[in-house]
Amino acid sequence: MEKNITKRTKKKILVVGHFGYKIDQIGGQTIKTRNVYNMLQSKQYLMGANYFDTQELRVGYKSIAKFVRKIIRTDLIIIIPANNNLKYLFPIIYLYSKIANKKIIMIAVGGYLDLFLKDKYIIKKMVSDIKIVMPQTESLCKRLIDETGLKNVETLHNFKLHNHKPVVDNKTTILRVVYLARIKRSKGYEAIFRLAKYLHERRMEDIVIDFYGPIEKEDFEHFHDHLENQNIVRYKGIVASDQVHKTLSEYDVMIFPTQYPGEGFPGTILDAYIAGIPVITTNWKDLPEFIEEGRTGYVYNIEKEDEMYGFVSSLHNNRELLNTMKLAAHDKSQEYSAEKAWEIIKKYI
Repeated sequence: MEKNITKRTKKKILVVGHFGYKIDQIGGQTIKTRNVYNMLQSKQYLMGANYFDTQELRVGYKSIAKFVRKIIRTDLIIIIPANNNLKYLFPIIYLYSKIANKKIIMIAVGGYLDLFLKDKYIIKKMVSDIKIVMPQTESLCKRLIDETGLKNVETLHNFKLHNHKPVVDNKTTILRVVYLARIKRSKGYEAIFRLAKYLHERRMEDIVIDFYGPIEKEDFEHFHDHLENQNIVRYKGIVASDQVHKTLSEYDVMIFPTQYPGEGFPGTILDAYIAGIPVITTNWKDLPEFIEEGRTGYVYNIEKEDEMYGFVSSLHNNRELLNTMKLAAHDKSQEYSAEKAWEIIKKYI
């Protein structure tokens, strides 16, 4: 029976998005795009999957010819677009799909699709006509239905392919705090330096705070200026993608004080859960959707930053609570498994 199902459902699939392979660019969009492709590849008993990195379109006509060849040979197009690809590439793909009778699945990146479509009637009409649109959050899904009028919407949470099993360390007396994401002001690194100052003033120096991630060019000097004035904060570079969960498992809690406008379901929160550490984050955009308050982490009001200081102090003083939250965080990660994502995607393939 399985063989017959496999024959009927086998399709040529093209994943179109920013993979970032050309300059090995790491970020939320490239990681999400690679995860989708790798998941499809892992299901190759059902289908064949190919990809096109939209970054290649910047290098000339040969890449355009390559893209045309790939799109002609595919049965189903999965597009994972950010702003520019939504504005310029998606309409071309949509028009081709109407002529060639191809299906399109759109997997949204970040949390801004509703705002993008608000004043773009023609693109919104095209988006409403494809097979399915998959935002990262339940809140965005609801906004797309209620405010944008889309009907072809289903949530596809962030997910990661991994086999990591964290071990809770009950012995350390030092609270190990970590930030792992792009290092830019809108992601909130200044709030972490203010936390370090608060801890130093109260002589709570059995706490370490480590930063990991690529530093944005425009913030490089500003970040390092802050770094030089702290004695419990360190910058530890960029972590290889296959070492992220192992690295995070060496810490006790993730702090993610973001106010980034495009935030959806940040991969760094999921990475923390997989690694078995709770997350302290801001009440920004849809982030509260992913935190079980007091169980997998805490959400604090951006205007009341001292709430974040209090949460850190509480975990520092209550190791039993911290260890309970670590176990709960890893349990939470199982809600966002690749298998659960596949159960959603496969309905539309």
